[in-house]
Amino acid sequence: MKAWEAENGSNESSYWITFELLWREYFIRAAQLEGEKMFGSHQTDRPCAAFDAWRSGTTGLPFVDAAMLELRYTGWLSNRARQNVASFLVKDLNVDWRLGALWFEHCLIDYDVASNWGNWRYIAERWARSTPGSLL
Repeated sequence: MKAWEAENGSNESSYWITFELLWREYFIRAAQLEGEKMFGSHQTDRPCAAFDAWRSGTTGLPFVDAAMLELRYTGWLSNRARQNVASFLVKDLNVDWRLGALWFEHCLIDYDVASNWGNWRYIAERWARSTPGSLL
């Protein structure tokens, strides 16, 4: 990217590509250091009605449902949509974050272990810090 910027000049797009690549490298390194801990510390909850509605795009919240249908039919979601549906699953539906991570693993065409699980855990930890007694 630096070589491209030296030849073409930097811009907002080159900044964001670099930013996202650095996040990817961070999650790869974190996964190397954490090993199995990256996947959470207790047994995964079983799927429930709230999870089924979320993954099928039938929650009744149009923004979330549209994103989940896009994921199902295309195998892709923008980073912002991924963060929004993850937050909704964890915060509003109170569903185990690891079920969401597993669903994304199943659906995403650009799936990456470290980035997927790292981002999902980040969403869960952010929610846990604001919710006493929640489990990661």
